[in-house]
Amino acid sequence: MAGDDRTQPPPGQKPTVQRRPGDPRDVPMAPAEPPRAQRPLRPREDASTEPPAGIPRRPGGAIPPSETYSSGAPRDRLVENARFGELFVLFIINILLGIVTVGIYRFWGKTRIRKYIWSRTSFRGEPFEYAGTGLQLFVGFLLALIFFGPPFLGFYAWIYFDPPKMPGGPRAPLDPAALGHLLLIYLVGLGLVILAFYFIHVATYAAYRYRLSRTIWRGIRGSVSGSAWVYGFLGFGLSALNGLSLGWTKPWADTVLLKYRLNRTTIGSEPLVCDLQAGPLYGPFAAAWLVTMVATILAFVGVFSVMFSYRDLMRPGEQPPLAFLVVLILLYLLIPVVWLVTINFYRAALIRMTASTSKLDGLSFRFEVGGWALLWFNISNFLLVLISLGLLLPLVIVRYARFIERYLRIDGEIDYASLKQTPDRGPRYGEGIAEFFGLGVI
Repeated sequence: MAGDDRTQPPPGQKPTVQRRPGDPRDVPMAPAEPPRAQRPLRPREDASTEPPAGIPRRPGGAIPPSETYSSGAPRDRLVENARFGELFVLFIINILLGIVTVGIYRFWGKTRIRKYIWSRTSFRGEPFEYAGTGLQLFVGFLLALIFFGPPFLGFYAWIYFDPPKMPGGPRAPLDPAALGHLLLIYLVGLGLVILAFYFIHVATYAAYRYRLSRTIWRGIRGSVSGSAWVYGFLGFGLSALNGLSLGWTKPWADTVLLKYRLNRTTIGSEPLVCDLQAGPLYGPFAAAWLVTMVATILAFVGVFSVMFSYRDLMRPGEQPPLAFLVVLILLYLLIPVVWLVTINFYRAALIRMTASTSKLDGLSFRFEVGGWALLWFNISNFLLVLISLGLLLPLVIVRYARFIERYLRIDGEIDYASLKQTPDRGPRYGEGIAEFFGLGVI
């Protein structure tokens, strides 16, 4: 009989209204389902939870707890859903509030941008989270300012209030006191440059550690061990060695620094392992170095040719024409432009090899970007920022995120059941040295 107890006639009494046989209202009701906690677990059979080939089901068809995938999420790449318009509004608000607060709000503004980018990036349906705060960035900057402010600001004040004097002229006698003062300024300036160069490497490592410790995925945060001070000495020493070797130690130096950083990285309890080798990188680097050397020779030959040609045609007391100066500038710019173009092919090879030689638990990585694609990406970003006077910086940030989405591929599986939280919460304050030296955009 249809209906509940309130619509049933008393026992032994027929219903007042007789229904014909086959009346749809006589269809028996389905028994009430037990409470949710008492229901047996039934495995879902849609494509979103189907384990990949080679992953067996448990007896009874249940999926292991380490395999939980969100419906429709690509399995082999990050998904980026950031929008330029939304980020541009954040960017403009940060600029206006930064003006009102004399630049202090920029730490909170940078945090808001990071939270937006992180939350719009997901892997296998699970979005990332950024747990840093503007106060942490601000306090870190204040500590760096207390440490670095006196020597650098004092040097600028010294030059401003006691500028160097020329030690002598073509007809004036040499002034030993002015010469000593000038040499002292150069020595102190050189010392500050060396100090800054060392601490830039320290800041790079410290900023990487802070950002990863504030990055959370599925409730698991990253961590980085090792020492930023050791990394600073490594970076400084290897850079000096690159200069002494005319750049030929760069591939080896890059592998040393990358492996020091990546092999001390963990995602939760799982370590990242990188086995990058320098040997295969010397091919693209040698090509970039040789092409730049040819451009250097051609540039110097062109400069000397233009100089001698102009000297033969020049009249006494005549000023060089504008075209002559433009040609000289273009010839000098030929060397850095060629180097910046060709080195992108080496960097693309470095990115590809770093990804392919890195492992995280059962995950492997690929980043199949070519030299031309990386070159166009960097040039177009530079032009966007230059032409817009920095207003299109949000677009560049979105393009960076989508660039990673386009080329990074992540294969394999990670055992979520064995993945545990790291006890390392990272540094208390964030990126103070990097903020002082103005490193990074976000």
